[in-house]
Amino acid sequence: MGLVGGALVGGLLGNQIGKGTGKTVATVAGAAGGAYAGSAIEKKAGEKTVTVVTVKMDDGQIRSFDFENEVPILAGDRVQIVNGQLKRYAGK
Repeated sequence: MGLVGGALVGGLLGNQIGKGTGKTVATVAGAAGGAYAGSAIEKKAGEKTVTVVTVKMDDGQIRSFDFENEVPILAGDRVQIVNGQLKRYAGK
């Protein structure tokens, strides 16, 4: 969608420039530039950030957990695993 939409908008804008052959060149250049920009915007919009937290468990095992949202712990916190999720340790 970004590629096609960008090409359409770029072509329309390029078509507003010049006359004759210059207008054709501007339309083609606008369409190409718009397609490139639209594709780049669409690719960036599809990306997501994942934070990987590595934890050393009491038994020495190293485990990693992925978070797409805010990480619920800080470096140095004691943690526990509840229903497969990493949580700040609430015990004694």
